[in-house]
This record gives sequence, C-alpha cells and structure tokens, in this order.
Amino acid sequence: MLDRVNKAYNSRVRKITTTIGHADLTAAATTQAIAASSALPPGAQILGVNMRDYTPFTGGSISAVALDVGVTGGDVDAIVDGADVFAAAVDGQVASVTAGIAPFKRFAAATTLAFLFTASHNVSTATAGAVTIDVLYNVPDESLPS
Repeated sequence: MLDRVNKAYNSRVRKITTTIGHADLTAAATTQAIAASSALPPGAQILGVNMRDYTPFTGGSISAVALDVGVTGGDVDAIVDGADVFAAAVDGQVASVTAGIAPFKRFAAATTLAFLFTASHNVSTATAGAVTIDVLYNVPDESLPS
C-alpha cells in the first residue's frame, strides 16, 4: 500500500510559475522569447496554462501583442498559440487563450518552455504590461494500475 501512495504522490500536480513584465522585453524586434523560470522534468505532461495577475502590454506604437507558450529551440506555440496580451484583462486574467497543437504535450526529456511575445512594433517599446504564467503539469507513473 505504501508503494502505491508513494507512486501517487510522485504523480501529483506541480507547477512552474514565471512572471514577465514590460521591462523584461528588451529586444529591438517584433518578437522576443523568454525562458520559463525552471525546466520541466523528464516525463512531464502539461495539464494546463493559466495567465494571471495580468496587465495589458501597451505603449509606444504597439497595437497588438500575442503570447505563445512552447518549447525553447522547438515548437514555440505547441501549448498556447497567440494569447492576446494587449486586450483588457477579464477578472485579472488574459481574455483570449488559444490552445496550440499539443496543449497537453508529454515530454520524454527535461525541457525548458519558452514564452514568445510577438508585437506589432518592437517589443522593447512597451511601457506597461505584466503577466504571471502558471504551467501546470504532472509526471505520470506508468507503473500505477489504470
């Protein structure tokens, strides 16, 4: 019984939290990728993404800003594709979050996620904006009975 409890504990929901503000966007380009605060462990499976404590990214000549969540050096929009981080907040969260092609992706190896900002003008011209991104995941134990 204790072995099953330990395996279930290992499969618990975990999260990586990364907060990004307009001052973190320093690229004199219309896109900038920022790595997550820590890597996913081997075997991690995405359960969901929450974008909270949100203030729209605005300023300069920016008229649109989208945020993708994906893999550093890989598919940058696999999990979230084009969340609108320019629009007004709804209950302190991003109003529109579109799932990518693999929103519940499982990673065999340790993986660092990337948050890719794409703006209508250079991202460094933003004078306001912040978002806290929670990536919820677990590491399923394949030896647990179904």
